[in-house]
Amino acid sequence: MKQSAFLVLSQLLAVVLLSLVGCNPAKLPPPEEGLEQPPVATEPVSTIQQAEPTPLAKTTPSAPAEPTPTNLPLPTSAAATTIITDVLTPTMSPEPNSAAAGLAIRYPDFTALDSYLRMSPVRLYVAEGTANSSAFILSGMPDSRTQIDYLDVNGDGEVDLVLLFAEPFMWGVNYIVVMLWQGTQYGAPFAIVEDTELNGGVAYEQADWTGDNVPELIWQSETVTSGSGYEESTWRQYVIRCQAECAVIWHGVRAVVWTSNSFYIGRGVQLTEIRPDPANSQVVTRSEGFSLPFISGDQSFPWRVEAAQQAIYQWDGTQFALTTTEITEAAYEIASIQELSATANNQTATVNYEFVPGNGQQFDSFLCRLWVDGAIQGESFACNPYFTQVQWLNVLGDEPAEIVVITLYETSAWLHIWQAEGGLFTRIAPLSGDLINSAWPPIQLQNLDDDPELEIVTAILTVATEQFCFAYPDPGDQEVQSCWTEFRRDYEIFDWDDATWRNRDSLLPVAVDKSCGSVLRV
Repeated sequence: MKQSAFLVLSQLLAVVLLSLVGCNPAKLPPPEEGLEQPPVATEPVSTIQQAEPTPLAKTTPSAPAEPTPTNLPLPTSAAATTIITDVLTPTMSPEPNSAAAGLAIRYPDFTALDSYLRMSPVRLYVAEGTANSSAFILSGMPDSRTQIDYLDVNGDGEVDLVLLFAEPFMWGVNYIVVMLWQGTQYGAPFAIVEDTELNGGVAYEQADWTGDNVPELIWQSETVTSGSGYEESTWRQYVIRCQAECAVIWHGVRAVVWTSNSFYIGRGVQLTEIRPDPANSQVVTRSEGFSLPFISGDQSFPWRVEAAQQAIYQWDGTQFALTTTEITEAAYEIASIQELSATANNQTATVNYEFVPGNGQQFDSFLCRLWVDGAIQGESFACNPYFTQVQWLNVLGDEPAEIVVITLYETSAWLHIWQAEGGLFTRIAPLSGDLINSAWPPIQLQNLDDDPELEIVTAILTVATEQFCFAYPDPGDQEVQSCWTEFRRDYEIFDWDDATWRNRDSLLPVAVDKSCGSVLRV
């Protein structure tokens, strides 16, 4: 993934989202005589959110606390402002070049497109915070980093041109360009541009948001910015509706991953429910966030869950306009979870820990080690003792029970399992899952197959794809591909095969809890 593991502190929301109505690109007509063959369109990435599983164990919130400027490390207020504000009026700023005649080449190559875009006025929708609005024209379009697809975006039966670009280098831009075919030539280009300081990514799909059976074009962009002591990755989506011309009818922030040096890690997420109806189409968003301070000295910090907001946007024939907003859940804090000893079958398992101060190059941290009846079992492991549990549990369906330890460490929750062998204990796992809001832990033991053995289910929030890839040379002049990283919740399942935990090699984008109840407790 393009963002560092330092950023992957995870959160997701327990809501059920309606599926977007997918629409495959129209098939291309036979190319005109003497014209270049069109490239095959890339199948759009599906970004449909799925139902969140029942959390393994839930912490009862303490008394609701209203957020204050001093306890909001995550910039959810800024994200929420973007989410619940009316769609911004596009900044239409034609380039100061002489207007060119419409592009009459049905399937133009990169050279023809580059020349046309440099000369043609372009209707720009400039994203918030984007200053480099004309860079995509002035920088040209290298073949290896530009994708051209042909699909019908306005329902007239003619395929149109969609051009996609993601900047794999620093201080670049992401953009999408849409050009409608108007019988004999392409109309004026419509473009959305976003700055990205570090590596970014782009993707699109088609779905009917307005209920008129003509799918809109949903463009998604990941941008990364940084500064002294912080770094932020943002996933945004823009809904483009094309008729005679194209316009953005809604946009929102899907996720913000934010860190501030050694002080805080946070994540804000917006989930979007589409209610397409010719008479009453709506977009309903739900935004939540949480933050957890890094370890700073040998002390405990609370886990803060930010207030949840819901906003409803009503389709008015031109755009999705904001109609209502409300706070659906007040902010609250989760105290530390520390259960470092458990006894079963006259044996006591204990987790001891040691504080390791930072040295200027590394942050403060802890090392944990398992002891059974006073004897050390194996090597130490990284942990946060203020969010750690130990217990005996029959995981493999035989006797004696295994020792299970779950601990928070930086960006993930880790599951460690020790199996008894001849009086000694051998660690047969660790596996990790992305930290998700207040659901503790994001890695679960569940009986999915109704057999004696339990399976391990790990939550993941970003899925690397093999779509919307952009090639670029690395310092060794070797071509490297940077592909779209989709932000969505999925699961990986691991089965015990008598020797190791085997990944089923299948993502499960649905709830996996089968009412087997909580296996691990809080």
